[in-house]
Order: sequence, then structure tokens, then C-alpha cells
Amino acid sequence: YIGPQCNIGKCSIGKNTLLGSGVHIMSGKGQHNFSDPSKPIKDQGGIFKKVCVGENCWIGNSALIMANVGDGSVIAAGAVVIDDVPKRTIVGGNPARVIGTRE
Repeated sequence: YIGPQCNIGKCSIGKNTLLGSGVHIMSGKGQHNFSDPSKPIKDQGGIFKKVCVGENCWIGNSALIMANVGDGSVIAAGAVVIDDVPKRTIVGGNPARVIGTRE
């Protein structure tokens, strides 16, 4: 299931995974370079990477996903995922951190 108002970049989504409303799966966390203050950000380029969301995951409403999510994981609503999430892990917050496991 993919809820309304989701934006999905370069990614793969496993079977039986649910995305709540307004989830954004970006193409990694390096899409926009901004290190050179003398150049407009739009001219500095970036790197688009494929993000993998595993099978049987639940991604809560308005979560921002910029890294891989392992099978069976749960991402809390509003979480900002900037680092890979191991399988069967529950994360939440900004930046997202482990708040539990599903084992």
C-alpha cells in the first residue's frame, strides 16, 4: 500500500510494505551539494542513489526516507531516516534513532 501524497524517488520497495500518507522516499541524502558558497546551489550538482525499503515494513505518515530500510522494520510517523535501518528495527525521531526491535 502507498498512501496519498507520497513522493518516491529512485528506490525499490519490498512486498507487503505499507507507506502511510505523505511519505517521501528520496534518492539518498546527497542529492544537493552546497559546499561552494560562491555558486548557486542549483549549479552544484548532487548524487542520486537507489534507496531500498525491505519487505513487510511499515513507514508511518510524513516520514522522510534517505537511507535503506531493512526487512520487517517500522519507521515512526514523522521520522527522518538518514542512516541505514537494520532489519526488524523500530526507529523514530529527527534524525531517526533506534527505539526498539521486533524480535
